[in-house]
Amino acid sequence: MLEKKYNVYKNEAFKGWFYNQQAQGYQSIVNLDEINELILKLSRIGMIKYPDYNYDQKKKQFKVTNEKGLQGYFNFLLASDKKLLPLLKGYYRAKETICFQEDQEYDIKLSIRDQSIDDEDFNTRDIIANSNTGVIYNSSFIGLDGFYPSGMTLDQLLKRFQEDENGKYDYQDLKTCVKNHDCDLQLRKQIFDFATMRILETPKNPEMGYQRAKLFVEDLNKIIPNLKMSIEAIGEEVQKPISLQNKKKVKSK
Repeated sequence: MLEKKYNVYKNEAFKGWFYNQQAQGYQSIVNLDEINELILKLSRIGMIKYPDYNYDQKKKQFKVTNEKGLQGYFNFLLASDKKLLPLLKGYYRAKETICFQEDQEYDIKLSIRDQSIDDEDFNTRDIIANSNTGVIYNSSFIGLDGFYPSGMTLDQLLKRFQEDENGKYDYQDLKTCVKNHDCDLQLRKQIFDFATMRILETPKNPEMGYQRAKLFVEDLNKIIPNLKMSIEAIGEEVQKPISLQNKKKVKSK
């Protein structure tokens, strides 16, 4: 049953991944209870937008009467708990956030320490990057050591430090930022997948559940750039009902 998948308390594989990543340095902004609550909220949004009474049993499809789309519901969810913004939007995050605007991308500030300099007033160099793209556009590294990180992404900069054998810099802030971002993206995918599974299994009518889940995924792809989510890619448990597989296309007159 899908319930064993989307119920995070029963999904041992998910819990193992989540706690293992935390042991490896992942600083999640949500705990298991909050993840479960988020899955419930997202699945309810899908059911509210596509209610049972709007399902055309004969045509086996929903009559879309709410043209508002999922964006309004999604924004309301973000407004109710602002800490969810980087997780659901897929933004980079750091200890220090600057130029923050509600529901929009922002800038983050990271500090890199030059361990070859003892004076704490002079051994820290700052990096400012865009939270959405991770592109660095301001850095006190410019012109030093022949190193010009502006224009690089945070992931590219981390790779450069990891390849540096002299160990001159302490880049723990950067390492944590990229680690959090990578895990946030994986966690977001799991949350969206589980919410879709819950939508799929909720009604007694499997055709209705599948069509509702499919529309929910399509809506998510519209409001979150580069999400590229697919209901077919969620897992082998998510199968199109046989009645829909065999359904013949009816030509419009």
